[in-house]
Amino acid sequence: MSVRRRRPAQYQNLSIKYIIGKKDLEAECFHRQYYHIYRARIKLLKNRIIDNAKLLLGDGIEPCRLTKAKKDDEVLVIGTITKRVKLRPSVLRDLAEEQLILPQPVAEDKLIGEEDFVEFEDDDQIVRLSGDFVMDEVATGCVVGIYGRQLDNDIFQVSKMIWPSKAPQPTYPILNDDRYIAFVSGFSFTGQADAEKIFSLDLLQKWLCGLLPLFEKERDVVERTVRLVVAGESVAITEQVNCTFNAI
Repeated sequence: MSVRRRRPAQYQNLSIKYIIGKKDLEAECFHRQYYHIYRARIKLLKNRIIDNAKLLLGDGIEPCRLTKAKKDDEVLVIGTITKRVKLRPSVLRDLAEEQLILPQPVAEDKLIGEEDFVEFEDDDQIVRLSGDFVMDEVATGCVVGIYGRQLDNDIFQVSKMIWPSKAPQPTYPILNDDRYIAFVSGFSFTGQADAEKIFSLDLLQKWLCGLLPLFEKERDVVERTVRLVVAGESVAITEQVNCTFNAI
């Protein structure tokens, strides 16, 4: 077997800011909550939404807060979308675990029902949306502009939904040849011996190290794989641990 070398690549670790430290624990990780992420996202996307609104609605359009909107006046408001989906599987699963019952089966072809609706939140108020938009085209956490009129204190009729303009693309370095990053997930480690998982990890290790008999094209990909990222679903909760949590 011929000796092959892994191709080098420059790398700078920028993940230190995500490590939970002593100060985070003392503050009960308050600054790590999603609220701050949403606020930062709105701050970054607001100007791009305004720019797109001016292209679609005219240069005279300016954003307005929900509390400042006069009834029946068409205004542009910028905020965050929240979908209220009654049959969302994660909600059903959480309720079932709390009540120690099996969750009701959900039809895979239909998770959206007539009782579902979309909410919109800006800095001051939450309203329920109606009007000209498609529920399937929005998701919880989307930062958008809505143009329309407020009918009541909690109902906003949308005439047009304004998405952010395209983000400026950074200039990426030009490489003479390709480099790859491998993403793996779903290990579901429990601390218990699992022959199948150990075998799978052994295969992964040998594949990344080029120790398996590979075709030339696949071996070339392995040589150019410069980083390995272990993503979600890496730790699983066993039935024993789950029973302990429920008992607590």
